[in-house]
Amino acid sequence: MFGYLCSRHLLLGKHRRTNLGFLPKDGFFIGKSFASVRLSESNEKLEEKEPSFAVSYFINCCGLSTKSASLASQRVRFRTPEKPDSVLNLLKENGFTNTQISRMVKIDPSVLLSKPEKTLLPKIEFFRSMGASSSDLCRILSSSPTLFRRSLEKHLVPCYDFLKSVLILDEKVFTVFKRSPWFFCIHNMVPNIALLRQVGVTQSTISFLITNFPSTAFDKHTRFAEAIHEV
Repeated sequence: MFGYLCSRHLLLGKHRRTNLGFLPKDGFFIGKSFASVRLSESNEKLEEKEPSFAVSYFINCCGLSTKSASLASQRVRFRTPEKPDSVLNLLKENGFTNTQISRMVKIDPSVLLSKPEKTLLPKIEFFRSMGASSSDLCRILSSSPTLFRRSLEKHLVPCYDFLKSVLILDEKVFTVFKRSPWFFCIHNMVPNIALLRQVGVTQSTISFLITNFPSTAFDKHTRFAEAIHEV
């Protein structure tokens, strides 16, 4: 009987020691798991709060507000400064001010991913060839940076050639570009002017219309034709 009680006592003691021995290990494991989860959550929150490289670049190098930088970063993504730096350098070398660059990037942040020598410089030189002053050129392109994405061969040069054939003087052609650079569509220009000539509008009146009201002169042809026939 005594042996049975002793054996039972030892067995219970063994279980107690075994159970107590497991508790610290389980406690350490559980505590470590919770700590890992909390650390992971903290890292995720920290990553969410930290601005992306693009956002920081828009703020620090382009002068955008935090809100504008955040919106711009949703439209373009880049992780290194090499390409945008090369764009900013070319723009500054060609007379663009920090304010103009900021406006340009806010309107069309994709300009920072352009190829400076292949895409941007030819457009700048094209407008210079029309006799544009540096101030006018920078003002137009910073207000309408989508012109940088227009093809020289397929869009800008054909528009220029047609306007030159109607207005004769480069000065007048550039005036049209200044007043309404985003309206140019060669597909509307040609039929609209042809229609005006067809109904007997004089050359001087056509020139006046194009120079002073380019958005009207180059409106969608069907709408333009309806307006002409209603007059």
